[in-house]
Amino acid sequence: MMTDKIKMAMVSTGVRRDTLAPIRHFTKFEIVHFYDSTPYFDLYPEELSGLVRYKNFFDLCQKLKENHPEVIQGSEPYGFPRTLQACVASYLMSRTLNAPLFFPMLENSPPESRFGFLSPALKRYLKIYASQCFTILCLNNGVIKSLREIGVSDDKLIRCNWGTWGVETDEFTPGRDKNDPDFGRAILFVGRLDEAKGVPYLLQAFKEVKKSATDVKLVMIGNGPLHDEIKAFSRANSFEKDIILLGTVKNRDLPKYFRAALITVAPSVTMSKWQEQIGMVNIQSMSCATPVVSTFSGAIPEYVKHDETGLLVRERDSTSLAEAMAKLLKDEDLRKRFGANARKHAVENLDAKKNIVANEKLLLDLLNKKPVSETSIT
Repeated sequence: MMTDKIKMAMVSTGVRRDTLAPIRHFTKFEIVHFYDSTPYFDLYPEELSGLVRYKNFFDLCQKLKENHPEVIQGSEPYGFPRTLQACVASYLMSRTLNAPLFFPMLENSPPESRFGFLSPALKRYLKIYASQCFTILCLNNGVIKSLREIGVSDDKLIRCNWGTWGVETDEFTPGRDKNDPDFGRAILFVGRLDEAKGVPYLLQAFKEVKKSATDVKLVMIGNGPLHDEIKAFSRANSFEKDIILLGTVKNRDLPKYFRAALITVAPSVTMSKWQEQIGMVNIQSMSCATPVVSTFSGAIPEYVKHDETGLLVRERDSTSLAEAMAKLLKDEDLRKRFGANARKHAVENLDAKKNIVANEKLLLDLLNKKPVSETSIT
């Protein structure tokens, strides 16, 4: 493994631009990225250049064998059932090719709530998968709890941003551009239009905010099952000109919308089978120096500094959400302070390129069996 670059296979299922684009920053590893789909509709065709698409388990095994990687990054195990074939193929081919195996994990929902009666079997499957790995890279505290629960040693667990690398801070930048849209005084929402993203609570909060901030608009980017409900809510409250539905916007076109907004609102809620694992919209908004209003849901508090880079409120609490939104809307000095803090936090702690540079060193040290205790879970 003493070549100029170490060939690494990254095995994914569905890929999205905010996790795919930063891979170009790798310099110590030659990345061969395997994927099966692009379910988020946020990529231009040219952004998939150089990736290897697989059809099924056998096709993935064959393509891994043909590429003969020196190290394999397997898929997220608790993405069952979609990720099962990717995990099993990674496991088997790591043994066949004698290639060290590791995987990142961000699924933070308790397996009992997500998988029900299947959870004991999936825990055994995860334990076997983890036993073959030389390390597991954890993106939030819920992951650490799940892995400890099945008996994975803390020596194998490392907390870092891998896979979801952070944000491209030289792309998601502050400062209005003449070509940026102008919605006037705007609140921005970016995400799937469904209950998990807190849309019903956002609508009620916006109705309350409009009582004191009549000129404010709600700009919503995304699609989902609540689209028609939002339209009906707009008609019922005469908000047809105040709630602007833009549909899906490609990821690389998002920065101008963050810059055009006074605040970004991401009122995610914990569901029985899902909770926020990072909250990329919050991170991207902070990098644009646009403060966020979000919730104490999932891993969001691990990435957003409450009362410093934004405001966090209780889940499913429209009143508290409205109060937080109104507080930032009426206080320009507070917005500027939070925005500056948010940009600083993003650049110093959430920059994708910096994280990849650090992660490469971390991985090389692990492969060379050098101590990395300072990054391990304690």
